[in-house]
Amino acid sequence: MNLVWNDNTPDSRGHVWVSQTTNAGASWTHPRPVANLPCQTLLPSIAVNPRGAIGVGYYAYRQCAPGTAPLADAWFASSTDRAAPWRTLRLAGPFDMRSAVNLPANAATGQLPGAFLGDYTGLTPLKDGFGAILILPKPYAPVGQQGVFFRRISTR
Repeated sequence: MNLVWNDNTPDSRGHVWVSQTTNAGASWTHPRPVANLPCQTLLPSIAVNPRGAIGVGYYAYRQCAPGTAPLADAWFASSTDRAAPWRTLRLAGPFDMRSAVNLPANAATGQLPGAFLGDYTGLTPLKDGFGAILILPKPYAPVGQQGVFFRRISTR
């Protein structure tokens, strides 16, 4: 079983980590870095294909200085050697997060205000790679504020 998460530090650095277990979660490997970036990361997802390749999808901001446009990219990283090293591929971007759906704060659910791409992102294992489901705002979305996209990724 594999676990992926992001960790954004107070200085705005963004990290994506992977850990693995072979005993149903009784113990986990030391976290291995997938991405160590200068700006925040979000919405990581993970899958393992039939050939044993690990795939991780995530979004990452390009700029994090106050007053700069919130440009982001969608990324994919893969490893065929138990989470080290990682090969990265930009799936989409840049796009301006201000063009994503802007949610108001909701005290009942704990929702913070701001741009929201959606929860419906992820990876699925394919025989020779992965399938990525991406939520992308304009200019990628042909209708409305954002759209759902599929991308086939080969790891051969």
